[in-house]
Amino acid sequence: MANSVLTLLAFLVLAAVATAQETINVPGWIIPYGGQKEFTASVGDTMIFRWAQGTHNVYIHPTGSCDTSGAILVGTTPASSYTFTEADGGTTMFFACDIGNGSHCRAGQSITVTVDGGATVPPTEEDTSSGTSSGTSSGSSSTEAPTDPDTDPASEFEPTTAGAETIDVVGWVLPYRGPTELTANVGDTMVFRWRGFHNVYIHPTGSCDTTGAILVGDTPASEYTFSPEDGSPEGTPMFFACDIGDGGHCLAGQALTVTVFGPAPEPEIEVVADIVVEDNVTYFDDDYFGNVTEAPEIFMDPEFDAVAAMAESGSSNFHSVGASVIGLVGACLALVFA
Repeated sequence: MANSVLTLLAFLVLAAVATAQETINVPGWIIPYGGQKEFTASVGDTMIFRWAQGTHNVYIHPTGSCDTSGAILVGTTPASSYTFTEADGGTTMFFACDIGNGSHCRAGQSITVTVDGGATVPPTEEDTSSGTSSGTSSGSSSTEAPTDPDTDPASEFEPTTAGAETIDVVGWVLPYRGPTELTANVGDTMVFRWRGFHNVYIHPTGSCDTTGAILVGDTPASEYTFSPEDGSPEGTPMFFACDIGDGGHCLAGQALTVTVFGPAPEPEIEVVADIVVEDNVTYFDDDYFGNVTEAPEIFMDPEFDAVAAMAESGSSNFHSVGASVIGLVGACLALVFA
C-alpha cells in the first residue's frame, strides 16, 4: 500500500513539472528588433525565435555580449528553438543573431534570459542499475535516433564553421542608425537595403571625398561581394557611402567602414629565360619569349675553293690572304659552337 502511494505521488510530481514547462515565443526576430529584451525562464522551458523573412540565425554567446567568441549555434531557420537544461539553471544567457559577423547583434538583435534553477527528480533504482531499463532485455541494444544539429543538446555545444556569409545592411536611409563599422571575409556578400532614393559607392579616399568613387548600385538590395584583392591577413578597410546630393548623404552620416580579411596574395614568380644547347644549336625557352628562336647558322658555298682563289690573286699576297681566311673560318666556328 505504501509503495502504491509513493508511486502515485511521484507520478503527480512529474505531471506537475511537465505541466509547468512553458513555451516562450520571441516574435519579430529581425532587424530592427523591437521586441522584449529581457526574459525569465525555468529549466525545461522552450524558447522559439520566430521570423517571417530575411536571413537570420540564433546563437548563444557565452561572453554575454556581441563578442562572438565561443558562440554556440541554436538554429538558422525560422522557428528555431532552444530548451533550457539543468546546466542552464541559475544563469543568465545571451541570445543573438550573428549575421554579418555579429553586425545584427550590434544593431540590437539580441536578448538576455535569466534561467531559474529547477528541482531535480531523484533517480529511481531502475535508472541507477547497471542492468537494463524497463521494457528492454539485457541482450538487446538500443538504436539511437539521428541527431539534429539545431535541436540536439549534444551537438548544440560543438563549434561550428561557416562559409561565405551574407551581411545585411538594413535601413540604408537617412538618418542612418545602423552599424558604421563592420568586418567581413573575402567571399562574403554585403547587401544594402532601403526605400526611397539612395545609392551605394565605394570611396577609395576612405572618407566622404568622392574622388574616384566606384558605383556598387543604385537600386534597393544592391550588393557587393568582397574579392581577394579587397582583403588581407591584417584586414583592409573599405569605405561605403551614399552619394546622393554630391556626397551630401555621406556627410549626413550615411556611410560605413568594412574591414576585410583574407589570405596573403600568392608571391610573384620571376620568370628567367632558359637557354638550351642541343646538337650545337642554341634555343631560347619558349615559355619566356612565346616561341622558339634558333641561333642563326653560318653557311658556306661547298663549290668555293678558297685556296685556289688566293693562288689566282697572286703569290705575293697568297700567304696574307690565306691567313685572313683561316682566321675568318676560325671565328665563324667559334661563333657556331659558342
